[in-house]
Amino acid sequence: MKKVIMTKQKVQDYFSRMKDRKFDPNYPFCRICSKIVFFRGKHISAKSDLKYFHVGETVYQVTYPNGQKGFYHIACVDGPQRKDQKIMVEEILRYDVDKWNGLEDFIRDLIQKKISDKQIIEEVGLKFNCSHTTAWRRLRRFKSHTD
Repeated sequence: MKKVIMTKQKVQDYFSRMKDRKFDPNYPFCRICSKIVFFRGKHISAKSDLKYFHVGETVYQVTYPNGQKGFYHIACVDGPQRKDQKIMVEEILRYDVDKWNGLEDFIRDLIQKKISDKQIIEEVGLKFNCSHTTAWRRLRRFKSHTD
């Protein structure tokens, strides 16, 4: 996740990505703080409250494993207000590809120091803020690619 400034180009990229989907808002919006009451096809309920981004606004950009990018307000990610918003932020951060930048070098350094797998898993969990199981899976994936 990184901070970016919303530009007209990012808005156009957003539109080109949303063309084949049924849900097509008029402008990119934050899915955390927006309240979507009901949508069907391309029609959104009038009771929905979409919080749009403004050109020049600083937002968080999250890159997902499928290569798509999502945009979120800084205040929504840093300090979610409601419990459902906190759960959404956790899910967003869970799938963030940028979160794992530097993982391979970090594991390689720990392996060169002759540290046990258990300690490596603990270190990965602390540094990358993930669960024990996720750290274990990342270590196994790294070892399978290097063997």
